Amino acid sequence: MAHKIYKNWIIALILSFFLGGLGIDRFYLGCVGTGIVKLLTLGGLGIWTIIDFVRLATGSKLCGGFEWLDAKKYGIQGGGCDCTTDYLINVLAVVVGLVLLYVYVFPWLKRKYNEAYPEEKKEQKQQQQQHVVA
Repeated sequence: MAHKIYKNWIIALILSFFLGGLGIDRFYLGCVGTGIVKLLTLGGLGIWTIIDFVRLATGSKLCGGFEWLDAKKYGIQGGGCDCTTDYLINVLAVVVGLVLLYVYVFPWLKRKYNEAYPEEKKEQKQQQQQHVVA
């Protein structure tokens, strides 16, 4: 007979709310692989974090291999893990996070860099003009 693993739903929900962007909720639930990816992408720049929090709040397990310790007490169904759907949601969250990174964060960083070092920009323009003339 296999030994069942139980996880506390309230602890998972609190971890997801406060540390979900670092993947700590996933590590707690035993989803180490997706926890590492969530950590490296900072929760898909928050998108994945929000999705996981909502899923946990509705009783989803995010990954299999455990049962909710307090499912009856809080009236959650403790729905099983549909791994295909879970992976699709995870991939979608990471892709959306990367797109947001490319569209918003990189241009903002470039603007801040140009504001901080305007003299380097002028030197680069002068060098480019010299290459065009030559």
